[in-house]
Amino acid sequence: MLVFHNMGMKHMAEKCEKCNGTGKCSKCDGTGEKEHGLFGLGLIEEYCIECNGTGECQYCNGTGKVSRSND
Repeated sequence: MLVFHNMGMKHMAEKCEKCNGTGKCSKCDGTGEKEHGLFGLGLIEEYCIECNGTGECQYCNGTGKVSRSND
């Protein structure tokens, strides 16, 4: 079993650019639903296709932070 210890890399958590650090899906604003207009009608999808209805940012998994590795 191989175990790697740090290997000179610093792991830093930065604010997620997709959700601006909120952890909410940027397409539905965390509601899990997305409103779509179809020929002028306000139709609401059952779920947001960006977050699959979870309301969480899929890029940071709802944490609001992403890991960056620097040498």
